Amino acid sequence: VSRASQVTVRILNVAGRTIRHLGTRAATAGAVNTVTWNRRSSAGTSVPPGRYLARISARTPDGQATQAVRTFHVR
Repeated sequence: VSRASQVTVRILNVAGRTIRHLGTRAATAGAVNTVTWNRRSSAGTSVPPGRYLARISARTPDGQATQAVRTFHVR
């Protein structure tokens, strides 16, 4: 992120349904910020191989918000 933000990460299936909410964390501007997903759903079950989406939302303390969606594959 280019400014200090609260970042929320969700894993979605290709239909857009949330599989797992990975939480909201503080992210530091200009730093490497990482999130790890263990390939498990919110129910704790392993997800099947396939295409998934990561939706990353960021909000600065003054209320500016942005989001990005990225596709990835689970094998």
